Amino acid sequence: MESATAIQSQLGSKLQIARVSDLQSAAGFTLTELLVAMTLFAILLGVAAPSMSSLVESNALKSQLSDTVGDLKFARAEALSRSQQIVICPTQDQQNCSNQNNWNQGWLVFSDYDRDGSFVSGSGTCAVDEDCLLRVADPVQARFSVQADSEILRISNLGEWLSGASTFLLCQRSAPANTPSRTITIMPSGSITTLETTTPCS
Repeated sequence: MESATAIQSQLGSKLQIARVSDLQSAAGFTLTELLVAMTLFAILLGVAAPSMSSLVESNALKSQLSDTVGDLKFARAEALSRSQQIVICPTQDQQNCSNQNNWNQGWLVFSDYDRDGSFVSGSGTCAVDEDCLLRVADPVQARFSVQADSEILRISNLGEWLSGASTFLLCQRSAPANTPSRTITIMPSGSITTLETTTPCS
């Protein structure tokens, strides 16, 4: 018969081997497990990437929409508060009206003292007898386009849009068919509404 000391030695060796095995298992993944995990991650990334890109574009378009509508509402509020005619016109240099129906380089919002539809820089103090530049919009992000059916918008001192009903289209350039875009409709009474559509850039 084996002595108690020998039995204890064998049991100790087996326990030590078991502990080493457990430690090796807990130390990390096997190469096969790691490859499987990496493959699954690549598949999930491929599925999620297009959705993430679409979400980024959608948020950017919403931001541009918010900025544009904000400028339109600001202009109408200034017309009412100043009791003056306010003009919104596209610009190419952030200083003058471009007299072109191209809104992608930004626009000017100004009080039109002489009501000629163009901004005339004065003393810069917004004196009562001169035009006053109220806001300059930055150029639209290169991947988007802002298109309108009018090259100038006029707002009376009563908040009415003298240019009549107008529509803006905010769209993504070179976008696939059915890519969401936004329209802004301005009614003569002063109301502004937005609508999601799939109208492409022209």
